[in-house]
Amino acid sequence: MKLIFTRGTFREKLFSSMLFTTLTTLMLCSSLLLIVFSSRMEDSARQEADTLISVVSSSISDLRDSTEKIGSKLNRNSLVINAMSGGGAFPQQTYYELYNATSGLRDYVQFYLYDTNGALQYSTSSAGHSRTLPTNWGILLAAASHHGELVFRGADAFSYPDRDAVLYAARSIVNNSGDAVGYFVANLSEDNLQELLEGKFGSRNTLYITDAFMRTIYCSRPAETDSPVPALRSAMLSNTPVSSDEYNYYMRHEPTSGLYIILRQPKAFTRDTTRLLRTVASFLVLGSIALCVFVSFNLSRQLSDPIGKITSAMAEVEKGSLDTRVNLHRSDELGQLADNFDNMVERLKTYMDKLIQGQRDLDEAQIRMMQAQLNPHFLCNTLDTMKWIGKMNGVPEISNISMDLADILRACISTDEFVLLGDELELLNRYIRIQRIRFPGRFTYAARGHEKYIDCIVPKLILQPLVENAILHGLADRDNGSIVLSVSEQPGSLLRIAVSDDGSGIPDEVIRRFAQDGPAREGRLGLYNVNLILKKYYGTDFGLHLRNNPEGGATVYALLPITRRETDA
Repeated sequence: MKLIFTRGTFREKLFSSMLFTTLTTLMLCSSLLLIVFSSRMEDSARQEADTLISVVSSSISDLRDSTEKIGSKLNRNSLVINAMSGGGAFPQQTYYELYNATSGLRDYVQFYLYDTNGALQYSTSSAGHSRTLPTNWGILLAAASHHGELVFRGADAFSYPDRDAVLYAARSIVNNSGDAVGYFVANLSEDNLQELLEGKFGSRNTLYITDAFMRTIYCSRPAETDSPVPALRSAMLSNTPVSSDEYNYYMRHEPTSGLYIILRQPKAFTRDTTRLLRTVASFLVLGSIALCVFVSFNLSRQLSDPIGKITSAMAEVEKGSLDTRVNLHRSDELGQLADNFDNMVERLKTYMDKLIQGQRDLDEAQIRMMQAQLNPHFLCNTLDTMKWIGKMNGVPEISNISMDLADILRACISTDEFVLLGDELELLNRYIRIQRIRFPGRFTYAARGHEKYIDCIVPKLILQPLVENAILHGLADRDNGSIVLSVSEQPGSLLRIAVSDDGSGIPDEVIRRFAQDGPAREGRLGLYNVNLILKKYYGTDFGLHLRNNPEGGATVYALLPITRRETDA
């Protein structure tokens, strides 16, 4: 197969590959379509069979429950118990109670009352019935063995003179002392059972009902001579499936009555149906092959190297190579396509160059703008502090404030965008000295873990806004707060600079808005600008992170790549 697609001209390889792909896809789709269609039809038939069996089972269960209620009602009737005990009650009253109790089922079921000797006492049937029943076998023995419970038996389980009955039910009638005084018997003829189940199992299907010993009680097609019940019984005993080319068999056991419900359903796909579908599919495949050969041959004849060249050029452009050109020098449609492609790439290259330069200029302007407005208001506060100290005390701290402020101002107006971490920490120390004079005794400050990273390069003026946030917001309500700056290395060669305080923490709304890159509000412009500076320099995966500490206070930390100063060899 490999030789088919590697040898010959491009047109031949294209033709072979198109023909092979189309043919394979068509055959697979046809086979899968047949399999899926057959499976769906079988599933649909199985679901239908389950539904029909459930309907039949529900009808039989309803019949059993109704018969059970009648037996229980008669067993609680003192008049019936007295009559069955030989108490001499009026027969008309007993008949009335029997007819009244069985009024809902007499259209389907005949009911009888026998005494403990098996003699018939009362009946709802006008037809003749056995006047006596043996008590040492058959239905009465089964009822006596299941004291107070309704039992079911098929007609073949014992001999009855009324040959029309196919299903029997009986239970013992007991007095208040728990002694049996008689038997309640009900039977159902084949016609009554047919009427009860009419239209509930599908006109195309065949319904079988057997007793607990898998002996047929009822068949919806009485004229049928070849019953599958013996084969089903043998298969159930040997735990093997029943196979048939024309029918599916579904069986359900009714535990309350001991009956088996068997539904025989014609298969949706017989051998003839499958053979017909395969024949039709074969003709469709052959016709599709002929059409595929014709179309593939004509298409492959019209394609050649220009398509490959244009495709390769497009792939190079997708990789970012905007200097790629096709240069076919043809006057047909492919040549026009190649010329248009070259013109498009040329315009795209010009546009991208302008866009990159414009974005670079914009980023630099935004960074300078944000660095210029990182914290202008604290300078005003410092000058105000110097003014009042000078007026009120005349202390030497004014000289220190002036010196520190001058250094900070020089850093602000410096054209350097990056500084060493050691220089940034020194500038931060000068800011801390100014704030300690402004807020004497209100906080302590400590730096930890920075010794190994003082030669790392960081954007200038990114630490002062973090400490200022802790002083002005975190420790606003504290007289003896604590601020700790820690520097550490994180996995992936990342530098983590964190400022923690033990103050009142950061409101959840501020943290949520900050995480969503929302606009700066509530006096936290410095944090917002530092975050944007880090993202502009290093990308959106870096920046500031805010969180409240479990023990109180808050932590603001910056993540940025570790970049060290290059030293001369």
